[in-house]
This record gives sequence, structure tokens and C-alpha cells, in this order.
Amino acid sequence: MKKILKNDAVQSLIASLLCIILGLLIGYIVLLFINPEGAWDAILAVLKNFLKTANHSRRVKLLGATLVRTAPLLRKVLRMGAPLLMNELLWSIGMSTLTAVYSLCGLVVVSALSITFTISNLFNSVYMSLGTAVSVMVGQALGAGEFEKAKADVWRLMFFGVVGAIAMGLLLIVAAPLIPRAYSGVTAEVRQTATTLLRVTACAMPLYSFAHCSYFTLRSGGKTVITFLFDCGYTWVVSVPLALLMVKVVHADIVAAYATVEFANIIKDILGYVFVRSGKWIQNLTQETDNA
Repeated sequence: MKKILKNDAVQSLIASLLCIILGLLIGYIVLLFINPEGAWDAILAVLKNFLKTANHSRRVKLLGATLVRTAPLLRKVLRMGAPLLMNELLWSIGMSTLTAVYSLCGLVVVSALSITFTISNLFNSVYMSLGTAVSVMVGQALGAGEFEKAKADVWRLMFFGVVGAIAMGLLLIVAAPLIPRAYSGVTAEVRQTATTLLRVTACAMPLYSFAHCSYFTLRSGGKTVITFLFDCGYTWVVSVPLALLMVKVVHADIVAAYATVEFANIIKDILGYVFVRSGKWIQNLTQETDNA
């Protein structure tokens, strides 16, 4: 059993599962803490739908009628959802490309990055779950036409996310030297590189959190094209070229290249602040749907 638990693949799987569980728990806690009435209403509505029973033929008829009535809505969803789908695809390819560029620094970097990304995902659970909170709370306020409340919730959640990211970052800085030791079969150089990269990640966590909340704010208002440019556009226009510049032109080591790219996220934060502060993301999608 101990031999299995020491396997790198198993450790990565366990870390990923813990990240998912922690993200769910934090998401529920945040929603219950900030908006307990709305959270319980949502839980009861989901349970009601699960417990609801109906005649099979009636369900088929209702489904057909629903599809006919909601055809305009479906077209609108596809039109607005296409940029999000492309964003996820291109962003994933961009992150893979970024990792490939980093790997040009040597084989040690590949192992160190694997440890860094796995552990970072676990510590990123706080601000990642805040994205869900932004989508739910801001989307609910926008749908109810409470635009001032939506703006207030955004800034409150952003503050909560940044503070949480600072706390998790400090915890990661302290734990960074200990975490790589849990990985068996890696050299001391890999452990040292992973420790340094984890500390860089910890220092950049507040930047990640602000950008993440900005992304979900823009998305909750239906500004999917802007979110596409804000997320994957930034990755391909800034992050990937900057990494290539540091690795291939400047010939910087992995720590300098990684730190430069990660702290460049302040550009994304500035753009996010400008977009969110402008208020152009504020719109009631339910009214637009009724008019579709």
C-alpha cells in the first residue's frame, strides 16, 4: 500500500481529487456565508427536481413543446456559448504550449513543473471556487434587475478572493520546501526547482484571484467575446510570446522565465479592473431571452 501511495501518478490523482473536494466545500461555504437564503433555495430547487415524478408520455410531449418554444433561446445560447467553448479549447492549448516552452530549459524543469502544477491546483481551490460564487450571486442579481447589488457583490467577492489567495499563498510559501519531499524518485535539483517555482506561484496567487473573478464577472453579464479575448487572448498574445522571449532570446533560467510570465498577470488584472469598473458587463440576460 505504501509503495502505491508513493507512486507519482497516484499522488497526482489524490491531489487532483482533494482539489475538487476542497473546491466544492469552499464554494458551498462561501455561498452559505454570503447568501444563505439564496443558497438554501437553490439546494431545495435541485432536490425538488430530482424527486419530481411524471408520466413518461407526458414528459415526451412536454419535451417536444419545450424544444419548439425554446428554439430562439437555444440559438442565443449557442451564439453566446461558442466563444466560451473556443476559449476553453484555445486556453488549454495555450497552457500546453506554455509548458512546452518551459520544458526547453531541461528535463529537470519538466518534473519540477509537474509537481508545481499539481500542488498549485490544490492551493488555488479558494479563488477557483470564488469564480462559482461570482457566477451564481452576480448572475442572480443581474437576472433580478438588481444592478447595484450585482456591482457590490462583485467587489466584495473580489476582495474576499484576494484575501483568501494571500492566506493560501502564505501557507504555500511555508509548505513549499516540504511538499516536494513527498515525491519519491526525484533528484534534489528537481525538489529545489519545484520549491522555488511553488514560492513564485504563491506570490502570484492574488494576481490569479483578481483575474479569475474578473473573468467570471464578465461572463455572468454575457460578455462572452470579451471573456474570450480576456482569457485565451491574453494567453496567446502575452504569456506564450513572453515565455518564448525569456527562454529563446534572453536565455533565462526557468525561475526567471516562470516568474516573469506569472507576474505579468498584473496586465490582465489591470484590464479586468477596467472592464469591470466600466460596468458594460451589466445586463439582464433574462429580459433579452424573453425578447428573443
